[in-house]
Formats: sequence, C-alpha cells, structure tokens
Amino acid sequence: MTYAGSVEQAALLGRPRETANTTITNWLPGYADPEYYLRLLLHSQSKTNEGGFSYAPFDQLIELARREADGRARLELFHQADRMAIADQVALVPICYLRGLAYVQPWVEGWWEFGKSCASLANLTVGDRTQR
Repeated sequence: MTYAGSVEQAALLGRPRETANTTITNWLPGYADPEYYLRLLLHSQSKTNEGGFSYAPFDQLIELARREADGRARLELFHQADRMAIADQVALVPICYLRGLAYVQPWVEGWWEFGKSCASLANLTVGDRTQR
C-alpha cells in the first residue's frame, strides 16, 4: 500500500518513516571506511538500515568485501556494492556531503577525532596560554 499523504500527516500517525514516500535524514560515520557506510546503512540485516533496503546481491557483495583480506580487492568490492546500491538500485540519494572543521588552540588538551569532528567537551583541558 502506498501512502499518498504528506510527511506531516505521516508524522501524526507516529510512524513517518514507514508511511511517508520520502524521508530526508542525515548520518555521520564513526570512522572513514566503506563498510561503515554501506553495511550499516544498507545491509538488509543491519539494525541501522532505516530505509529498509533489501537486495540479496548487495548483501552478498558486502559479505564478500568484509571477508576480503587484500585491501585493494576489498575496496573494489565495496565500490561495486556502492554502485549497485546507489546507481543501480537507488537505495538512497545522497543530496550533499558535509565537511566539519575544528580549530583547536595548542593549549587545549584532550581533543580527538575519528571520522567525525566532535569530541566530548568533558575531556578537554584548557592550559595556560601564556606558557606556550
């Protein structure tokens, strides 16, 4: 059954993702690796596959890539999976890619990054700027 109403009407039903024809969302990876993007977002068995994409050839390609020990061959398998999901099956449509920047002064300690630019402010220590 196709729901022909608006996103607002779908939200009133309490299940906007299941009833809306289109959903716009964002996602930040924990680390820069194609497995993190492709498997977590699109594998049919992933708990974070919010769009409900399911395509057995894609899942098989992801599993092959996960088991591949050679880095170049692994990356090529993930490239194939990406083309399959995005270009062939249109599992999702990337609208934009964002880049975050953080400017951290030398006297600030405890800043760390991985894949995304954010660290807990509770981990930061601000030292004496005049001692640097």
